[in-house]
Amino acid sequence: MIADSAPLAAVAASLIRLRQKQTLTNLIVTSCNAGEGKTTVALQIARAAVLESELRVLLIDGNPANPRLADLLSCDPVPGFADFLDGRVAEDVIIRATTVKGLDLMPFGSPGPGRASRYDPGRLRSKLPWLSGTESAGYDLIVLDGPSSFGEFDLTASASLFDGVVLVIECERTRWEVVRNYQDRLRDGNANLLGAVMNKRRYYIPKGLYV
Repeated sequence: MIADSAPLAAVAASLIRLRQKQTLTNLIVTSCNAGEGKTTVALQIARAAVLESELRVLLIDGNPANPRLADLLSCDPVPGFADFLDGRVAEDVIIRATTVKGLDLMPFGSPGPGRASRYDPGRLRSKLPWLSGTESAGYDLIVLDGPSSFGEFDLTASASLFDGVVLVIECERTRWEVVRNYQDRLRDGNANLLGAVMNKRRYYIPKGLYV
């Protein structure tokens, strides 16, 4: 699955078709570098899954470096994902309803030290069953806006815990060698790389069309 960010409804449709062939109850959206539009893509995929495919979706802000989803969806930022993984709050107080019917948000929550440990595979593994609906309200799809790979956090060990990984690539910025290296790391970690979204694609008018 390789797509421009503009027709993200088509990306969501591709994910829905994948759900008919394999288990896809949760996925994580990541990128090689910060600023590639990963959060926007995660939000649009979640919205498209709700509006186009009528799924019940939980969107999680798991981006410690730049948690933005609470602001984008006008929700209280705390408590949230970080507090949930740290076991500091009850599960029923960390999810917010949004103005989009069928789309709920788990904001990032309280900032603080030890953020990298929140992506410890053991800690995530103990919490994913609840996130995936076996003990929660029964979401059809969980979309987690994760951190970028080459920042403060390394997802290669914990990404395999998710049913799928969507990689966001900023066109004309991220070098192919960097993308290939990250893909290899994910696959070496047994992550299920579903595909990539080519974001911020630039269109150029051929010189011959100018008058």
